[in-house]
This record gives sequence, structure tokens and C-alpha cells, in this order.
Amino acid sequence: MRGTLLALLCLALPLAACGKKSEQAFSEKFDRNFVSSCVASATRTGVPQDIAGKVCGCTIAGINKKYSARDKLTMSESQANPIMAECLKTVQAPAASPSS
Repeated sequence: MRGTLLALLCLALPLAACGKKSEQAFSEKFDRNFVSSCVASATRTGVPQDIAGKVCGCTIAGINKKYSARDKLTMSESQANPIMAECLKTVQAPAASPSS
């Protein structure tokens, strides 16, 4: 994930020079790259693809709720980790068993 964040920081200059349209484009690209990198990282360590997709999708949704496109430019791994940890708890929570 650190590599993804650093690579996306390279987009900082164009974003700083442009308006809302560039912010939206950056944010969309950041989201796609984050999820892609996150899922790839997780599956390399043995996490099933569907679980990785759920956790990574939940994480980017949480990041988007908390941070603006400009905030994402300087976001650190330590800022994303608590969001990911909460998502992991949600995905790993056992499903409630139906009443008999």
C-alpha cells in the first residue's frame, strides 16, 4: 500500500494546479489504484479474492468518507490502517444464525 500512496503522490502537482474536475479525476484514479493494489497485496498473502475485495472496497469507502481528494495527496499508511482494521472486523464478523 505504501508504494501505491507514493505513486499517487506524483499526481499532486497537476491536482494542485487545477480545479474540481482534476480533483475528481485524481480521486477516481486513486480509488481504482488503491483497491487494485490492496487486493493484489492481500491475495499474495493468502487472503481469498472475495474477502480482499470486500475489505479493500470498504476501506476506500471509509477513506472517501473521511478524506477529501486533497487530503489523499498527503495521506499516510497510518491513516488508512485504522479504517482497514474496522473493515476487516466487519467482513470477518460471523453471520448471525437464523432462528429455528
